[in-house]
Amino acid sequence: MTTPLLQTKFYLPPAGPNLVWRPRLIARLDEGIRTTKLTLISAPAGYGKTTLLSEWSAAGDRPIAWLSLDKGDNDLVSFLTYLVAALQTVIEGIGDDVLSALQLPQVPSLELLQTLLINDLAAVPIEGKGKDRPYVLVLDDYHVIDAPPVHRSLEFLLDYLPPQLHLVILTREDPPLPLPRLLVQRQLTNIRAEDLRFTDDEVIQFFQHTMGLHLNALEVAALESRTEGWIAGLQMAALTMQDVEDTSSFIQSFTGDDRYVVDYLVTEVLARQPQHIQTFLLQTSVLQRFNASLCNAMRSSEDGSATGPHDGREILTQLERANLFVTPLDNGREWYRYHHLFADLLRYQLQVQEGDTRLLDLHRRAALWFKQHALIDDALFHYLAAKDTPAAVSLVAEHAMPAFRRGEIHSSKKWLEALPVESIRANPRLCLDQAWICAVRDDYEPLVKFVDAAEAALPGSDYENDPDFLGEWMALQAFTAFLLGDPQSALTLGQQALDQLASQSAFVRGVINILLVDIYTGTDIGDVSQAVASGQEAMAVSLSSASFTTSLYAADRLARALVLQGEYQEAEAVFLQALELVRERGLAYAPILETLDLKYAGVLYEQNRLAEAEGLIRDGLSLSRKFGAPYSELWCRLLLRQAQLAQNDASGAVDPLATEEAIDALLLELSSQHSRPPAMDQFEAYRAQLWANEKQLARAERWARNTGLTLKDEPSCEKLASYLALAHSYLASGKSLTELFTLLEKMHQLATRKAHVQQVIQIGLLQTLSLDKLDQFEHAQSTLEECLVLAEPTGMTRTFLDHGSPLIRLLGRAKHPYATRLLAAIEPGTVAGPASTPGEPTETLTEREIEVMRLYAAGLTNAVIARRLFVS
Repeated sequence: MTTPLLQTKFYLPPAGPNLVWRPRLIARLDEGIRTTKLTLISAPAGYGKTTLLSEWSAAGDRPIAWLSLDKGDNDLVSFLTYLVAALQTVIEGIGDDVLSALQLPQVPSLELLQTLLINDLAAVPIEGKGKDRPYVLVLDDYHVIDAPPVHRSLEFLLDYLPPQLHLVILTREDPPLPLPRLLVQRQLTNIRAEDLRFTDDEVIQFFQHTMGLHLNALEVAALESRTEGWIAGLQMAALTMQDVEDTSSFIQSFTGDDRYVVDYLVTEVLARQPQHIQTFLLQTSVLQRFNASLCNAMRSSEDGSATGPHDGREILTQLERANLFVTPLDNGREWYRYHHLFADLLRYQLQVQEGDTRLLDLHRRAALWFKQHALIDDALFHYLAAKDTPAAVSLVAEHAMPAFRRGEIHSSKKWLEALPVESIRANPRLCLDQAWICAVRDDYEPLVKFVDAAEAALPGSDYENDPDFLGEWMALQAFTAFLLGDPQSALTLGQQALDQLASQSAFVRGVINILLVDIYTGTDIGDVSQAVASGQEAMAVSLSSASFTTSLYAADRLARALVLQGEYQEAEAVFLQALELVRERGLAYAPILETLDLKYAGVLYEQNRLAEAEGLIRDGLSLSRKFGAPYSELWCRLLLRQAQLAQNDASGAVDPLATEEAIDALLLELSSQHSRPPAMDQFEAYRAQLWANEKQLARAERWARNTGLTLKDEPSCEKLASYLALAHSYLASGKSLTELFTLLEKMHQLATRKAHVQQVIQIGLLQTLSLDKLDQFEHAQSTLEECLVLAEPTGMTRTFLDHGSPLIRLLGRAKHPYATRLLAAIEPGTVAGPASTPGEPTETLTEREIEVMRLYAAGLTNAVIARRLFVS
């Protein structure tokens, strides 16, 4: 977006010397801006649509954002990106949220993107009185757009357009928008070809004052009749007549329809130019935009030397001075374009005079220049126009992956989609590029196909013996193996990939280490120390590769491993580092940002920093709702409920978004709109665990019946969270406690082997409470003491307090000093633990027991406590 060429898409064309002041149309534009949403200027080529609007803009001081569209803008992401960038030329910072959302691998819904933009626009202060709209957005050449998503996006914008903005569309044909409805609602200013035609007076003004030609009334009338007031025809006639002595004969020499007139006049205009100008015009006609350097490259001979004595900059200056259908595209007059109609006719003349071979050669020259100047979109356009598929393939193979690693996923995707599918499948590099895009978009079926296609295309290719390429291919194979449920093969392939890759291949090494964390923490393979080491490596190499998105994912995985290890302070430091990365970039949103907020909140919650945790949960909730992450929103609502209940609100009230009814309603809505993601199992298990803690036993038991898990199972690491929820459910109901304890023993062994300190403590507390209910009091107390020993270095608090009064009573009898710290965390005058559901059995503390716990929390000895309580 920072290159001069891209900036020309947002440039307001200047008022040129060929303008004729037309107050009748200027007044209509002014009135339309004040009273309607949309001004449509629809007419065939050459009727002066852009010229009229340039004339109108020069007459006032209204801020105008101008976007010149081309075929490449049929991609919705490109269209919205450029639209926001155009608006930012007049409204600083507008649409930053949209630009952030467009960088996500999974682009949010059109409605959400447009809502973000409309909300930003609506927040712009309105200056002036009444309905005056202070900003204008011009979409020039809208007829090149044929993508339904783009049309839908514009229709949505029009439906909810705030009064701060007026939309102007310049087009050769009416767009598929609800124009009749807008017309009935008096929200459309409609300017057509018949409105744009020059009147007799305007024809006279144009020829006399602009072109310096003095014609009599009959000649003017004849020209107006021949061209029907068509501005392009009049302009070409005027250019031709500047060198004609007998103008009357010339005027009578052409008749017929517009196309004939244009063909005739262009031929005449070209014929009257010096030979070097004619050659220049034809050679540069294939270009959509051009500067002096590019023009010189188009005119060079095969050995690279110039074909004539005239420099491109000199010729461009002459063309602009002669008003020969060339328009500057930036204030520095570095970049230009031809009038679209003139360019079409020049290309027609080029094909007629020099044939298709020459046309294709010029496209290749343009492509080479754009490639050398790193303007990949334009280079690819010209290679494809030149029908040079091998060169196009080579270009994309060189640039797609670097762009992907920079986070420009949609650019890579667009380039790949421009190529024939068979060309991608025949090129191992492009197969992997396409596979990476499928991976980040969770499009797993084609991911597997492209990884397999890379293997088929590898023999005999340039990549067959390339160690870095082979390592990258193994990395993707590892990823697919993990997705297909084979973590052992994934581990083997991942480690082989790391052995194969050079140390400089930081991006791929980072991705592999992220995968290894998933294997070590989420399966029965390895332990948490290996996960932490892989997470640290993933973080280090991702930061060194400047791969922002990968760094955030690495931070997420490393923090998760640290939490499992019980290293809560270290996990907090990782979250803070990740959030600082986002702040440094000035981003409103980044991939998984709401997830990082949520998991960081979990760390704060466990440390009993409840207000801080709730603030982060609310941040995550805001991001989830704003940027369309509904499943993250579910988690936010659930954890918000938990955080608020943990703060012992006297009324027991929670945020309306976090009530059981609100969560159920969102779940129902999502189930009707989306397929069920695998993460929903973990969400439902955690919710069931909270139900059990909140004494909502009917809900918890219903989940336990439907989950398919039993107390006799052999628990696996992948489902340990679900088994924890199952254990909470049975413990709360007091049913099958002996069988429950047997399951907990198996879970404890698994968590111990994995060195998941967090889960060892969680399971140990469930064992403590189970033993207590089985009247094995000494065993229960010794198990609790073991948990306290493990928990003290971690700072874990809520895991203990959320069990409520049964565990608090046991803490009051514990000898370990950490029990005193935990009891001190209980609010004076309250009993930790959620309120019970009416009608459910609860266990309460007596006044005397509460007083005992307060004295324990104060650090008093048993003897002193006994004296205080008058115990003999």
